[in-house]
This record gives sequence, C-alpha cells and structure tokens, in this order.
Amino acid sequence: MKQRSLLIVLACLGAIVILFLLFAGGGNNQVVIQWEAASPAPSQESPCTLKVYVENSGSMNGYMHAGTQLTDVLYDYVSLLGTSVDTVELNYLNTEVVEYPQDLKHFIGTLTPTAFRAVKGNKSNSDIAQMLETILARTDANTLSLFVSDCILDVKQGATANYLVNRQIDIRNAFSRKLHQQPDLATVVLPLMSDFTGYYYYDRGSEYLQSAERPYYLWLIGPQSLLARCNRLHPWSNLLTDKQRLLTFSTPVAAIPFTITNQFGKNREGHCVCRPDRRGRYQFQVHADLSGTLQEESLLLNPAYYRKTGQLLQIEAVRPIQDSRSPYTHILTMSLAETVTPYGEKIELGAAPFPAWVEQMNDDSGADIQSNMGKTTGIKYILQGVGEAYKGYTTMGSIPFTINKQ
Repeated sequence: MKQRSLLIVLACLGAIVILFLLFAGGGNNQVVIQWEAASPAPSQESPCTLKVYVENSGSMNGYMHAGTQLTDVLYDYVSLLGTSVDTVELNYLNTEVVEYPQDLKHFIGTLTPTAFRAVKGNKSNSDIAQMLETILARTDANTLSLFVSDCILDVKQGATANYLVNRQIDIRNAFSRKLHQQPDLATVVLPLMSDFTGYYYYDRGSEYLQSAERPYYLWLIGPQSLLARCNRLHPWSNLLTDKQRLLTFSTPVAAIPFTITNQFGKNREGHCVCRPDRRGRYQFQVHADLSGTLQEESLLLNPAYYRKTGQLLQIEAVRPIQDSRSPYTHILTMSLAETVTPYGEKIELGAAPFPAWVEQMNDDSGADIQSNMGKTTGIKYILQGVGEAYKGYTTMGSIPFTINKQ
C-alpha cells in the first residue's frame, strides 16, 4: 500500500516538473516568438450612408417582376445593411441619378417595367463605364455604394473588339482616378442569377425570353474598413450559390490585428514560448483578423495562399473562428523545424488571382442569347478594367514576428 502511494506521489511530481518546464520556460531547447501588438481596429463611429443604385435601362425590365431573385435579394440585403448604417438613399440610375424619396419597401414595389418607363433619363441603352464613374464620384469616406446591374455592354455591330477594349480603358481610368483621391477604396462584385421574363436587346433588334435565368451583378464600393465591417455583420457569401464566384479589389491593410499562442494556447504580452512536440517541431498558432483584406474565404483557408520568409516554417492549417465575439477571424496553425535559427518572419497575403468564372461568364458577340443565356456581353472587360486600376497592389497585408532560440 505504501509502495503504491509512493508511486502516485512520484508520478505527480514528474507531471509537475514537465508542466514547469513547458510553461515556465525551463530548459534550453525552446523557441521564443515575439511580435509587436497589433490590436483590432475600433468600430466605425463616423456617420455612414448606404447609397443604392438600380440600373433602370430597358435591358433590366425582364428582372423587374414580383418574386424574382433580384428583387428578393435586393430587398433582403439592403434591409440588413440598413441596420448597420445611419442613412439609406435609394436611386435609379441610367444616364443620370434619379433619387427615390420613399422607403425601401415602396422602392422595391416600383421595380417594375411600367414604373421604370416613368423614370426620367435615357433608358434605351446603358453606358456601364459612365454609370460606374457617376457612382465613384458620389462615394466618399463615409459612403457605401451598392449598384445592381446586368452589366451588359451595348456592343455596336462591326466594332466589337475596339468598343469592348475602349470601355475597359474607360473603367480603368475612372477607378485609377478615384484610388488616387481615396486610396482605401475597395470594390466587391457578386455575380448572381435571377428569373428573367422580358426582352433581351441586341444592337439591331430584340428577342423575348420567357421564364429564363439570367445573370446580374451586385457591386459594393466604398472604404475598405467599412466593407469589411459590413461583411462581418452580413456576409455577402450568404448571397452566393457558388461561394467562390466572388471578385474583390482592395488595397493593402496597414496592419493586420493578430496575436500568437503556443501549442497550449498560452502567451505572454508580446511573446510566447514553444517547446518541440513529438515530431520535433515547434508548433504555434496565429490568431488574426483577416476580414479587412476582403479576400474570398476559400482562399484564406488555403495554406498555400500565404507567402512566408523562412523555409523551415510550415503553415499546417487555417481555420475560421466561429465565435462572433472574437476580435479575430482565423487561426493559422504553424510549426518550425527543430533546426531553426533566429530570424525575422513575415507571413504575407497575396492578391487574389483573377478568377476563371469571369472568362466563363463572358460573351464577346452580343448576339445569339439562346447560346449565351448564362453569359454577359463584355463582363470580362468591365472587371478587367477595374482590376487594372488595382494591379499595383500585390500584397494585401502581412503578419510579422521574430523567432529566437534558447
């Protein structure tokens, strides 16, 4: 009996010694990771206005019936965003901005072909480049602009190539000028699908489509921090059937908020101590708020997306944080080889590659709608124009820390 009690006491003492070495930093086979504290940014407090623009050219008539996906999505999403801003302004947009004076419920009720015809402005054709330039001019540091359009470029017969490329240049120039004035401007484009019953217009005629399904696009344009905040509260991924069909354009985040813990979830102010695991690797976790980068979730969850400095560092996994109360959005599990020597590490988030769906949804001809029902004439040139304005930004943010061995 005494021998058994002695064994228990010795086992407890051994466990205490092991815990002491792990948590108190005993021994010399350990790594110390240090970083400068980067706290989450305070919530937006300045008054914010949501400006909604619905293109009301003739090509949009087919979407404008009660119960279509477009009208339902617009009503639901604007209602949600309206709870996170101070003011909501509703507008029709064609060759000019036409303000709607009543509330959202009445506005949705006016989204009909008959009501569209009563709105002033030239609705016979649409210049998407000019519409985007108009929206940009009305977007400032306290504005979130939401634009709904089919984004069809009116191709003039016989001049397709030149016309499409010139519109791309127009859009690039408009966004480049705005970025010079407002460097934190971000743009998000969601490709969506909706019921469509009405006329599809060609350069020299039209074709009536009954109960078809056609693409349309929801744009969000505004300060990057404001878009990030709205996305955390009301994720735009909830609007998407295909979660990867999303396009974001943004500038680098000045400082990604993050902290680091060892494999036991422990740290001290600005540093944590790691000891090798059974594999002989030093494992630790980076808790980071990546929402400000506006990058698509499947990209953020891919360890191969992140650039690193050291060859002995491995990014093993990335997972989202489900707790909405957490100031961070993702946990990056990393490990270092036991042979690591002291150095400064920087984890970088690169710019997202131009997605394949843009080419897949593009049509250059502006004709034969029956063969191109799920495509949009010229959408590739519109989005490439925006992308060219942002092409100088190749890094969306970084997570720097230093590694020392004791």
